[in-house]
Amino acid sequence: MPSKQSVQGVDVQTRADEQRAMVRRILITAMAVLRDDQPFDPKNIVFGRIFDSDEHYPEKGLLYSYANNVVPSATIQFSTGDDPEDYDSDRSRVKIVPAGLVVRLSPMLDGMPHTEIESLLKLERYWVDSKGVRHEGNEMAGRTPDAPNVQVYRYRAKATAESKFPVDVELFYVNPVDGSSPSKLTDITIRRAYKFSTPEEREQRRLEQQQAKRQRYGEMNLCTGMRCPETGIWQGFSENSAADITVVWRGQKFPSVRTLTHQEERDQRRSTNWVDGQWMWLREFDDSNPHVGDKGI
Repeated sequence: MPSKQSVQGVDVQTRADEQRAMVRRILITAMAVLRDDQPFDPKNIVFGRIFDSDEHYPEKGLLYSYANNVVPSATIQFSTGDDPEDYDSDRSRVKIVPAGLVVRLSPMLDGMPHTEIESLLKLERYWVDSKGVRHEGNEMAGRTPDAPNVQVYRYRAKATAESKFPVDVELFYVNPVDGSSPSKLTDITIRRAYKFSTPEEREQRRLEQQQAKRQRYGEMNLCTGMRCPETGIWQGFSENSAADITVVWRGQKFPSVRTLTHQEERDQRRSTNWVDGQWMWLREFDDSNPHVGDKGI
Protein backbone atom coordinates (compact mmCIF):
# COMPACT_ATOMS: atom_id res chain seq x y z
CA MET A 1 0.00 0.00 0.00
CA PRO A 2 1.50 3.39 -1.00
CA SER A 3 2.34 5.73 1.83
CA LYS A 4 0.33 8.90 2.45
CA GLN A 5 3.41 10.93 1.54
CA SER A 6 3.77 9.21 -1.85
CA VAL A 7 0.05 9.72 -2.60
CA GLN A 8 0.36 13.39 -1.75
CA GLY A 9 3.36 13.61 -4.08
CA VAL A 10 1.31 12.13 -6.92
CA ASP A 11 -1.54 14.54 -6.17
CA VAL A 12 0.82 17.53 -6.28
CA GLN A 13 2.33 16.34 -9.57
CA THR A 14 -1.11 15.72 -11.08
CA ARG A 15 -2.29 19.16 -10.04
CA ALA A 16 0.83 20.77 -11.53
CA ASP A 17 0.29 18.87 -14.79
CA GLU A 18 -3.34 20.06 -14.91
CA GLN A 19 -2.26 23.64 -14.28
CA ARG A 20 0.34 23.56 -17.04
CA ALA A 21 -2.26 22.11 -19.43
CA MET A 22 -4.71 24.87 -18.50
CA VAL A 23 -2.12 27.62 -18.97
CA ARG A 24 -1.31 26.21 -22.42
CA ARG A 25 -5.01 26.28 -23.35
CA ILE A 26 -5.36 29.86 -22.13
CA LEU A 27 -2.32 31.02 -24.12
CA ILE A 28 -3.34 29.22 -27.32
CA THR A 29 -6.88 30.64 -27.07
CA ALA A 30 -5.64 34.18 -26.42
CA MET A 31 -3.28 33.99 -29.41
CA ALA A 32 -6.11 32.77 -31.66
CA VAL A 33 -8.23 35.77 -30.62
CA LEU A 34 -5.48 38.38 -30.74
CA ARG A 35 -3.43 37.25 -33.76
CA ASP A 36 -5.95 35.33 -35.85
CA ASP A 37 -9.00 37.46 -34.93
CA GLN A 38 -11.10 34.51 -33.87
CA PRO A 39 -14.37 35.59 -32.14
CA PHE A 40 -14.05 36.72 -28.53
CA ASP A 41 -16.99 35.85 -26.29
CA PRO A 42 -16.03 37.09 -22.81
CA LYS A 43 -18.57 34.82 -21.07
CA ASN A 44 -17.78 31.66 -23.01
CA ILE A 45 -14.03 31.20 -23.14
CA VAL A 46 -11.44 28.90 -21.55
CA PHE A 47 -10.09 31.72 -19.32
CA GLY A 48 -12.68 30.90 -16.66
CA ARG A 49 -15.63 32.65 -15.00
CA ILE A 50 -15.89 36.45 -15.13
CA PHE A 51 -16.03 37.88 -11.63
CA ASP A 52 -15.37 41.52 -12.51
CA SER A 53 -15.38 43.84 -15.53
CA ASP A 54 -14.22 47.43 -15.36
CA GLU A 55 -13.75 50.31 -17.78
CA HIS A 56 -10.09 51.22 -18.24
CA TYR A 57 -9.02 54.75 -19.17
CA PRO A 58 -8.15 56.09 -21.71
CA GLU A 59 -9.50 53.33 -23.96
CA LYS A 60 -13.12 52.37 -24.33
CA GLY A 61 -13.95 48.73 -23.76
CA LEU A 62 -13.58 46.67 -20.61
CA LEU A 63 -11.01 44.84 -18.53
CA TYR A 64 -12.39 41.36 -17.74
CA SER A 65 -11.10 39.50 -14.68
CA TYR A 66 -11.50 35.72 -14.58
CA ALA A 67 -11.53 33.05 -11.88
CA ASN A 68 -10.27 29.66 -13.04
CA ASN A 69 -10.77 26.54 -10.89
CA VAL A 70 -7.63 24.84 -12.21
CA VAL A 71 -5.37 27.79 -11.38
CA PRO A 72 -7.48 29.34 -8.60
CA SER A 73 -4.87 31.79 -7.30
CA ALA A 74 -3.86 33.12 -10.71
CA THR A 75 -4.73 36.60 -11.97
CA ILE A 76 -6.25 36.30 -15.46
CA GLN A 77 -7.32 39.51 -17.19
CA PHE A 78 -8.34 40.17 -20.78
CA SER A 79 -8.82 43.70 -22.10
CA THR A 80 -10.76 45.20 -24.99
CA GLY A 81 -10.66 48.73 -26.38
CA ASP A 82 -11.85 51.02 -29.16
CA ASP A 83 -10.31 50.00 -32.48
CA PRO A 84 -7.00 51.91 -32.94
CA GLU A 85 -7.19 51.29 -36.69
CA ASP A 86 -10.49 53.17 -36.96
CA TYR A 87 -9.57 56.85 -37.16
CA ASP A 88 -13.04 58.28 -36.50
CA SER A 89 -12.69 61.33 -34.22
CA ASP A 90 -15.88 60.30 -32.35
CA ARG A 91 -14.50 57.35 -30.37
CA SER A 92 -17.97 56.47 -29.03
CA ARG A 93 -18.89 55.22 -32.51
CA VAL A 94 -15.81 53.01 -32.95
CA LYS A 95 -16.20 49.25 -32.53
CA ILE A 96 -14.66 47.52 -29.51
CA VAL A 97 -11.89 45.02 -30.29
CA PRO A 98 -9.67 42.62 -28.29
CA ALA A 99 -6.50 44.21 -26.93
CA GLY A 100 -4.55 41.83 -24.69
CA LEU A 101 -4.18 39.17 -22.01
CA VAL A 102 -2.27 39.26 -18.72
CA VAL A 103 -1.73 36.12 -16.61
CA ARG A 104 0.00 36.23 -13.23
CA LEU A 105 0.58 32.78 -11.76
CA SER A 106 0.47 32.06 -8.04
CA PRO A 107 2.07 29.78 -7.20
CA MET A 108 4.56 30.02 -10.04
CA LEU A 109 4.85 27.06 -12.42
CA ASP A 110 7.95 25.09 -13.27
CA GLY A 111 8.14 22.79 -16.26
CA MET A 112 7.15 25.47 -18.78
CA PRO A 113 10.43 26.84 -20.18
CA HIS A 114 10.40 29.76 -22.59
CA THR A 115 11.49 27.48 -25.43
CA GLU A 116 8.30 25.44 -25.04
CA ILE A 117 6.11 28.56 -25.18
CA GLU A 118 8.06 29.83 -28.21
CA SER A 119 7.06 26.66 -30.06
CA LEU A 120 3.53 26.51 -28.63
CA LEU A 121 2.63 30.04 -29.72
CA LYS A 122 4.85 30.20 -32.85
CA LEU A 123 6.99 33.11 -31.68
CA GLU A 124 9.81 34.86 -33.52
CA ARG A 125 13.27 35.25 -32.04
CA TYR A 126 13.14 39.01 -32.06
CA TRP A 127 11.01 41.75 -30.51
CA VAL A 128 9.82 45.20 -31.57
CA ASP A 129 9.92 48.25 -29.31
CA SER A 130 7.32 51.04 -29.02
CA LYS A 131 9.02 53.01 -31.81
CA GLY A 132 8.81 50.09 -34.22
CA VAL A 133 12.50 49.22 -34.00
CA ARG A 134 13.31 45.53 -34.32
CA HIS A 135 15.71 43.95 -31.79
CA GLU A 136 17.25 40.54 -32.44
CA GLY A 137 17.11 37.98 -29.64
CA ASN A 138 14.55 37.56 -26.88
CA GLU A 139 16.29 37.44 -23.53
CA MET A 140 16.44 40.85 -21.86
CA ALA A 141 19.99 41.45 -20.73
CA GLY A 142 20.73 42.40 -17.14
CA ARG A 143 18.80 41.80 -13.95
CA THR A 144 18.02 44.66 -11.62
CA PRO A 145 19.39 44.74 -8.05
CA ASP A 146 15.87 44.64 -6.61
CA ALA A 147 14.97 41.57 -8.71
CA PRO A 148 18.21 39.63 -9.26
CA ASN A 149 16.44 36.38 -10.11
CA VAL A 150 13.78 37.71 -12.53
CA GLN A 151 14.33 36.91 -16.22
CA VAL A 152 12.26 38.44 -19.05
CA TYR A 153 11.81 37.27 -22.65
CA ARG A 154 10.14 39.35 -25.38
CA TYR A 155 8.76 38.19 -28.71
CA ARG A 156 6.84 39.15 -31.82
CA ALA A 157 4.44 36.40 -32.92
CA LYS A 158 5.14 34.83 -36.31
CA ALA A 159 2.94 35.82 -39.22
CA THR A 160 1.00 32.69 -40.20
CA ALA A 161 -1.57 31.99 -42.90
CA GLU A 162 -4.32 32.75 -40.33
CA SER A 163 -2.72 35.91 -38.91
CA LYS A 164 -4.67 39.16 -38.98
CA PHE A 165 -2.66 41.25 -36.48
CA PRO A 166 0.92 41.51 -35.19
CA VAL A 167 1.14 40.39 -31.56
CA ASP A 168 3.76 41.00 -28.84
CA VAL A 169 4.48 38.49 -26.07
CA GLU A 170 6.41 38.87 -22.80
CA LEU A 171 7.34 35.99 -20.50
CA PHE A 172 8.55 36.53 -16.94
CA TYR A 173 10.44 33.85 -15.00
CA VAL A 174 11.97 33.57 -11.55
CA ASN A 175 15.36 31.85 -11.66
CA PRO A 176 17.38 30.97 -8.57
CA VAL A 177 20.56 33.01 -8.72
CA ASP A 178 22.67 29.92 -8.01
CA GLY A 179 20.76 27.76 -10.52
CA SER A 180 19.88 25.26 -7.80
CA SER A 181 16.35 24.63 -9.13
CA PRO A 182 14.45 25.04 -12.41
CA SER A 183 13.15 28.43 -13.45
CA LYS A 184 9.48 29.09 -12.75
CA LEU A 185 6.99 30.90 -14.96
CA THR A 186 5.33 33.78 -13.15
CA ASP A 187 3.78 36.27 -15.64
CA ILE A 188 2.68 36.25 -19.31
CA THR A 189 1.40 39.16 -21.38
CA ILE A 190 0.07 38.87 -24.95
CA ARG A 191 -1.01 42.05 -26.74
CA ARG A 192 -1.96 43.17 -30.22
CA ALA A 193 0.81 45.42 -31.48
CA TYR A 194 -1.34 48.40 -32.36
CA LYS A 195 0.46 51.64 -33.11
CA PHE A 196 -0.62 54.36 -30.69
CA SER A 197 -2.15 57.36 -32.46
CA THR A 198 -2.86 60.81 -31.03
CA PRO A 199 -6.19 62.49 -31.94
CA GLU A 200 -4.26 64.65 -34.41
CA GLU A 201 -2.69 61.60 -36.06
CA ARG A 202 -6.08 59.86 -36.25
CA GLU A 203 -7.58 62.92 -37.97
CA GLN A 204 -4.72 63.01 -40.48
CA ARG A 205 -5.11 59.31 -41.28
CA ARG A 206 -8.89 59.69 -41.54
CA LEU A 207 -8.43 62.45 -44.12
CA GLU A 208 -5.90 60.31 -45.98
CA GLN A 209 -8.36 57.42 -46.04
CA GLN A 210 -11.11 59.69 -47.37
CA GLN A 211 -8.84 60.96 -50.13
CA ALA A 212 -7.80 57.42 -51.05
CA LYS A 213 -11.45 56.36 -51.30
CA ARG A 214 -12.28 59.39 -53.39
CA GLN A 215 -9.51 58.52 -55.81
CA ARG A 216 -10.35 54.78 -55.92
CA TYR A 217 -14.09 55.29 -56.43
CA GLY A 218 -13.46 58.12 -58.87
CA GLU A 219 -11.52 55.75 -61.10
CA MET A 220 -14.61 53.48 -61.22
CA ASN A 221 -16.64 56.18 -63.01
CA LEU A 222 -19.76 55.50 -60.92
CA CYS A 223 -22.87 56.86 -62.62
CA THR A 224 -26.65 56.96 -62.27
CA GLY A 225 -28.04 53.41 -62.31
CA MET A 226 -24.85 51.71 -61.08
CA ARG A 227 -24.66 49.94 -57.70
CA CYS A 228 -23.14 51.89 -54.79
CA PRO A 229 -20.06 50.08 -53.38
CA GLU A 230 -20.15 51.65 -49.89
CA THR A 231 -22.66 53.53 -47.75
CA GLY A 232 -21.60 57.15 -47.41
CA ILE A 233 -22.10 60.76 -48.41
CA TRP A 234 -21.74 61.02 -52.19
CA GLN A 235 -21.53 63.96 -54.59
CA GLY A 236 -23.44 63.85 -57.86
CA PHE A 237 -22.28 65.85 -60.89
CA SER A 238 -23.82 66.64 -64.26
CA GLU A 239 -22.75 69.01 -67.02
CA ASN A 240 -25.15 71.80 -66.03
CA SER A 241 -25.47 71.57 -62.26
CA ALA A 242 -23.62 72.15 -59.04
CA ALA A 243 -22.69 69.18 -56.86
CA ASP A 244 -25.66 67.21 -55.50
CA ILE A 245 -24.75 65.87 -52.04
CA THR A 246 -26.74 63.00 -50.53
CA VAL A 247 -26.59 59.68 -48.69
CA VAL A 248 -26.37 56.60 -50.90
CA TRP A 249 -26.56 53.16 -49.30
CA ARG A 250 -24.37 50.23 -50.23
CA GLY A 251 -26.04 48.13 -52.95
CA GLN A 252 -28.49 50.90 -53.82
CA LYS A 253 -28.46 52.17 -57.40
CA PHE A 254 -27.05 55.66 -57.76
CA PRO A 255 -29.96 58.05 -58.38
CA SER A 256 -30.30 60.83 -60.89
CA VAL A 257 -28.58 64.12 -60.07
CA ARG A 258 -30.58 67.21 -59.14
CA THR A 259 -29.95 70.32 -61.25
CA LEU A 260 -30.71 72.67 -58.34
CA THR A 261 -29.53 72.39 -54.75
CA HIS A 262 -32.10 72.63 -51.96
CA GLN A 263 -31.02 76.20 -51.28
CA GLU A 264 -31.33 77.11 -54.97
CA GLU A 265 -34.83 75.64 -55.05
CA ARG A 266 -35.81 77.86 -52.12
CA ASP A 267 -34.08 80.96 -53.51
CA GLN A 268 -35.44 80.54 -57.06
CA ARG A 269 -38.85 79.23 -55.96
CA ARG A 270 -38.86 76.45 -58.48
CA SER A 271 -38.34 72.69 -58.40
CA THR A 272 -35.22 70.91 -59.52
CA ASN A 273 -34.92 68.75 -62.58
CA TRP A 274 -33.26 65.33 -62.39
CA VAL A 275 -30.62 64.17 -64.87
CA ASP A 276 -28.17 61.29 -65.21
CA GLY A 277 -24.78 62.07 -63.77
CA GLN A 278 -21.56 60.83 -62.18
CA TRP A 279 -21.16 60.15 -58.45
CA MET A 280 -18.02 60.77 -56.36
CA TRP A 281 -17.27 59.66 -52.79
CA LEU A 282 -17.24 62.51 -50.25
CA ARG A 283 -17.10 61.05 -46.71
CA GLU A 284 -18.56 58.49 -44.31
CA PHE A 285 -22.21 58.71 -43.33
CA ASP A 286 -22.73 59.93 -39.75
CA ASP A 287 -26.16 58.64 -38.71
CA SER A 288 -26.01 60.83 -35.59
CA ASN A 289 -26.21 63.95 -37.78
CA PRO A 290 -29.88 65.01 -37.96
CA HIS A 291 -29.20 67.10 -41.08
CA VAL A 292 -28.23 64.13 -43.21
CA GLY A 293 -30.88 62.05 -44.91
CA ASP A 294 -31.84 60.14 -48.01
CA LYS A 295 -32.98 63.29 -49.83
CA GLY A 296 -29.89 65.35 -49.33
CA ILE A 297 -28.10 67.63 -46.89
